[in-house]
Amino acid sequence: MRRPTADRALFHAPVPFSFADRQRFEHMHEIGNVVECTMMTKLLKEAIDKVRELPEEDQEAVAAVMLQMARSAGLPVIHLDDETRAAVREGAAQADRGAFVPDKAVAEANKRHDL
Repeated sequence: MRRPTADRALFHAPVPFSFADRQRFEHMHEIGNVVECTMMTKLLKEAIDKVRELPEEDQEAVAAVMLQMARSAGLPVIHLDDETRAAVREGAAQADRGAFVPDKAVAEANKRHDL
């Protein structure tokens, strides 16, 4: 038997539900004599239904983004000051130009720091 999780509750109930119950509790699904209650907002359900129409590769990309967002939920947001933001942009511009530090210099720095 599946176990309850943060987004799912399992409970025994008279099955099957009536049509009125189904309309009232659209997030409940019958599994044998157990009812699975999955809480999901209407907007999330609509988004997932739309994603199901995408090719598999695109579904994987959307899933990866959703999982990353879900995993980082509740983590503190790090605010960068203007100087740090400018340094990050400059580093990204250097990478775009292919301006990387030579491997020899990286190896020497790693050696100095016992890496």
